[in-house]
Amino acid sequence: MLADEETVLLDNCEHVLEAAARLAEALLGRCPRLRILATGRKALRIGGETLHPVLPLELPPPDAPADRE
Repeated sequence: MLADEETVLLDNCEHVLEAAARLAEALLGRCPRLRILATGRKALRIGGETLHPVLPLELPPPDAPADRE
């Protein structure tokens, strides 16, 4: 059972977009103060969704030395 003030992470939602959206809506319907952090390349397109686009990470050049700290 989820408490009202829990946070749920749904990762890589683009692979299961419709199922993730249905799950998020069902959880939010039962726990209105629940927060869901969903990652993916596409929006879930559900009510109350806020998008925060993030730029892709850059890789170092192939000849860069490995950082071993």
